[in-house]
Amino acid sequence: MITGIEHKIHQLLDCIKQPIIIGQHILHVGASIGISILPKHGLNSRELISAADTAMYQAKADGSIEFCFYTSNHGVSALATS
Repeated sequence: MITGIEHKIHQLLDCIKQPIIIGQHILHVGASIGISILPKHGLNSRELISAADTAMYQAKADGSIEFCFYTSNHGVSALATS
């Protein structure tokens, strides 16, 4: 089951994945996204960014994962793959 936020993230990633043509070159871009939620993962911007950063690095650790939600009890939870 895909939630509303996951649907929007998939739309964003689909846009990012579109090839960019510059002259004779075709560029392919990808993204790793970490997600944190107020107030569950922090009460201020520093805490939220830290949690999202942790989740982003978890997504980067596995090349097939494009985004992760931060979870305080397990560090992060990988919820999406390419």
